[in-house]
Amino acid sequence: ELVKFTRPMLRLALMRDLLEHQAVQYRLSGTEILGKGPIVVALDKSGSMDGPPDIWATAVALALLDIAQHQRRPFALLAFDEGLKFEAVVQPTEALPEAGLFVPCGGGTSIANVVGRGLELLRKHPGSLRRADIVIVTDGGSDPSPAQALREVARELGVTILGVGIGVEPNVLGPWCDEVQVVSDVQHMDDATAEKVFTV
Repeated sequence: ELVKFTRPMLRLALMRDLLEHQAVQYRLSGTEILGKGPIVVALDKSGSMDGPPDIWATAVALALLDIAQHQRRPFALLAFDEGLKFEAVVQPTEALPEAGLFVPCGGGTSIANVVGRGLELLRKHPGSLRRADIVIVTDGGSDPSPAQALREVARELGVTILGVGIGVEPNVLGPWCDEVQVVSDVQHMDDATAEKVFTV
C-alpha cells in the first residue's frame, strides 16, 4: 500500500481506501505479558530464629505469597532447619495451609538441602520465557561447598536466588545467592531492601 504513494494516480486511490478503511494494514503491538515463574520461599526454622526473627520472616513469606497470588504465580513455602520441616505448593487461587505459619523453630541450618528441594520443585514448571525465584530468609549460614553446583543448576533453569539475611554478613549467603539483602533490625526494613525483596 505504501508503494502507491509513489504513483500520482494510485495515491488518490490509497487516500480513498484509507478513508473507507479498505487499505491493507497491520499493526505491531505487544499485548502479551510474559508470565513470571513460581516464587519459592525457603524459611529458616532453626533454633536461632525463634522469637521476633521468626515472626518477621513469616510476615515476609506472607507478603511474597500475596505478591505471587496477585501476579498469578505458583508459590511454594519450604520451612527448613537441617532438613525440610514443612512443604506446601499453592496455585494462585489456593490458600496456604495454616500449618505453614506455625512450624516450630529448632535445630541447625542446612541451606543446601532446601535450595536443592526448591530447584526440584521448579523443574516441574519449565519454560525459557518464565522467570522463577527462590528467596532464602535466614539468620545463619551453612557449609558452602555444594553451593556452586546448585547455582549452576539454578542458572540452567533460569532461577534467581535471593538471600535475605537477618543480622548476618552478606558473604555468609553470597555463595548461594545471586543477590543478598541484609536486615540488621527486624523491626525496620529500609526502602531499598524492601524494594529488592518484594520485586522478585
